[in-house]
Amino acid sequence: MPVKYKTIKNPIHFYGELVKTKAGAEFLKQSNHLELFRKDILSQETSLLKKRAALWAVGHIGSNEHGISLIQEQDLIQPIVNLAENADFLSLRGTCIYIIGMLSNTAEGKKEILQYDWIASRTKSVTSVCLPKNPRTLFNINSYEF
Repeated sequence: MPVKYKTIKNPIHFYGELVKTKAGAEFLKQSNHLELFRKDILSQETSLLKKRAALWAVGHIGSNEHGISLIQEQDLIQPIVNLAENADFLSLRGTCIYIIGMLSNTAEGKKEILQYDWIASRTKSVTSVCLPKNPRTLFNINSYEF
């Protein structure tokens, strides 16, 4: 008999809850929060903790039908894919891989992720699993010294 594993759900997040309604998504659009998240994600000066916090907020926003369009308007998917493939910190890459999975929970997000040569699982789950078509992409690590 097959073993059924427990599904672990993402904890709720303020921004993820906010974009569950059109009014909430519109409120978020009128604020400058997404622009701040974009700045934190792209900036070299942003601390790792703050960058990851911005990524989690973006992931929760983009995992909803009302929020993915806001993420696309900010042109955030390509930079997140780039970080997943090239970030110096492997923990940041892991966070980005998870966030890409969250973004692929919508049809629009899944379609855009496919444009960057990533594959999204076909099952509708709490968070989809996404990987690059060429898995070696994740293992390109620059030389470093301790």
